[in-house]
Amino acid sequence: MRKEELLLQITFINVGNGDAILIAAPVSDKREEWFYLLIDGGSGEEQEYVQGKTGRIPVAEYLQLHGISHLDAVINTHIHEDHTCGLMALPDSLLPRNFYTPYPLELSKMLTGAEILAQEAGDRESLRKMAAALKAYRDFDARVRKMGGRTRQLSLGDRVPMPEGTTLKVLGPLKDPLTEQLQRFWRLLEQGGRDVLSEVDRHMNGTSLCLMLRCGAGNPGEGKQVDILLPGDTEASGYPPEEQASIKADIWKAGHHGQRNSLTEPLLRRIRPSLAVICASSDRRYESACPEVLSMLQGSGAELLFTDCPEVPPFTEGLRPHRACSISVFRNGTVAWDYETEEGMKNECSA
Repeated sequence: MRKEELLLQITFINVGNGDAILIAAPVSDKREEWFYLLIDGGSGEEQEYVQGKTGRIPVAEYLQLHGISHLDAVINTHIHEDHTCGLMALPDSLLPRNFYTPYPLELSKMLTGAEILAQEAGDRESLRKMAAALKAYRDFDARVRKMGGRTRQLSLGDRVPMPEGTTLKVLGPLKDPLTEQLQRFWRLLEQGGRDVLSEVDRHMNGTSLCLMLRCGAGNPGEGKQVDILLPGDTEASGYPPEEQASIKADIWKAGHHGQRNSLTEPLLRRIRPSLAVICASSDRRYESACPEVLSMLQGSGAELLFTDCPEVPPFTEGLRPHRACSISVFRNGTVAWDYETEEGMKNECSA
């Protein structure tokens, strides 16, 4: 396929336990003119990438490897270590013009005591990670602003500016759960103490951005529209009700790393994906890539892709180490996907 036939490419980078999604779209026939949007940045912990046998790679290193010299926008779906902390490794040259989050702008000011929270985390891994994520969120926001960029809150119904032929709409978080979480957060911050970290961590997935990426406008003479549902760590109970929004999608990135709470049969009947991407680490931390979820998806006829190499037979048999899985959407409505290995692209398939 020639570049002018490509509408959009979405790459799910192998960051181990975490999410990092790069959207690339040509904005003209000129080779150098591309639009780049990064959704989440994976983990910032070095040990996540020490075991490189499955192809894990930090986001900043992946972008450098592919010669990407700018990011038009960055979205942080929610504040968790495996989605937020990897953003801090981006060099100043890659800081975006626009940084989008689901949180009000005053959140960063409220996090001036992030170092104190880190001290209070003690040796508990979950609290330590939560404190690190809050600090990384605050510091990344400050870096973007210092370099002349803007931080913007995304709310239900908002649209993120995208190249012609694509739209990116916010379907969640739902307003009431987000308001409740933020009110809880402000109250706990004022009180101080360890409860801040544990409570915020426990409710954070409920504030995750849920995004619908629509490729192709369905104009006469063009191919069919391709919809891609990107729910961050939204759990099955967090999607908008059926009367409020359609979540039917051709491609679904499994929410919450494919853990058991990411999918129910009623939700699957609403989404009905042809292709599902599971962002689960090879060690299946926190019981990600749940066999029951994978069975539901495969039983519905969905093709399964994995960012890392979890061992969940028979669903992952034959899966080879890879840096990423990429999905290309073309202007004629066709879709192709493959795994990126050190030798190049492998296992290319299309529909």
